[in-house]
Amino acid sequence: MKKILFISLLGLCYTNLFAQTDSTIVRIDTSGAKKDSLKKVSIEKVNTKKRKAEKDTIDVSYAEEFRREQVRFTWGLRGGINLSQMALNNINPVRVQANGLPQLNSSGRVIRDEFLTNSQSSLSYVGGLFLRMTRGSFYFQPEALYSVKAGKFDILQSDGKLASRVETSVSAVDVPLLFGIRFRQGRIFAGPVGSFAFQTNQKLVDALKNYTTEDAKTGFLLRPILNVHAGLGFEFEHVVIDIRYEFGLSNYSDYTLGISSSPANFAFRQNMLQLTVGLIR
Repeated sequence: MKKILFISLLGLCYTNLFAQTDSTIVRIDTSGAKKDSLKKVSIEKVNTKKRKAEKDTIDVSYAEEFRREQVRFTWGLRGGINLSQMALNNINPVRVQANGLPQLNSSGRVIRDEFLTNSQSSLSYVGGLFLRMTRGSFYFQPEALYSVKAGKFDILQSDGKLASRVETSVSAVDVPLLFGIRFRQGRIFAGPVGSFAFQTNQKLVDALKNYTTEDAKTGFLLRPILNVHAGLGFEFEHVVIDIRYEFGLSNYSDYTLGISSSPANFAFRQNMLQLTVGLIR
C-alpha cells in the first residue's frame, strides 16, 4: 500500500512539473518590450490584411469585368511613330523626252534605268482617335488615323551606277477595324485597314518626271486600298500603349512609265512597324 501511495505522489509531482514548464513556454512576458515594437507588429498585421483585401478586390473586379454581358463603350486618342519600308515593283523604264520620244545616249541607244527597292526604313508619324466596344474579354475597335508612310528606292543607270536615291512619303487617312482579346492589362488584336492616300511628296514626283510626259500628281495614287494591322497592346489605368505591324496587301499606285511601246508599271506597297501611346476614358 505504501508503494502504491509513493508511486501516485511521484506521478503527481511529474505532472505538476510539466504543467509549469508548458505554461512558461506559452506565456510571453511583454512587460519589457518597447511600445514601438508592439505597435510595429500590429501595423504590419493590419497592412498585410489590407493588401490581401485589395488583391481580392482586384481579382473580383477583373473577374466581373471579363464576365460582363453588357457592351461597354470607351474612346481615346493615340499618337506615335511609323517605321516603314517601301516595297517597289522592280522595273526598267525608258527615259522620255518632253515630246514623248525616248532619250538616247551618245551611242544612239535608248536609255533605260532600273528602279530597285531599298530595304532601309524611314521614320514618320501617326495620330488619331478610336472608339472601343467591349463585351467580356473581347472588343471591337474602329479607328480614324492620319498616317504618313515613308520609304526609299534607288534608281540605277544602265552601267550600274546609282543615279539617285529617292525618299518617298505618302499621306493617308487610315481606318483600321480591329478585333481583339483582352487579358488583364494586355491585349492582342488584328483587323483590316482601309487606307485613303491623298498626297505624296515632291521628291517622288520629281523623280518620275524623266519617265513620263504626264503630271505625276494627277491620278498617281490609288484610293482606297486595303492593308492589315496586327499587334499587341498594354493598358495602365488610362494610358494605352500599342505595338503593331501593317502588312501592305495593296499597291498605293498604278502608274505607267516609259514609252507606249515599252511601258513599265510603277507600283509600290508599304510595310510598317508602328508604336503609339495614348489615353482612354
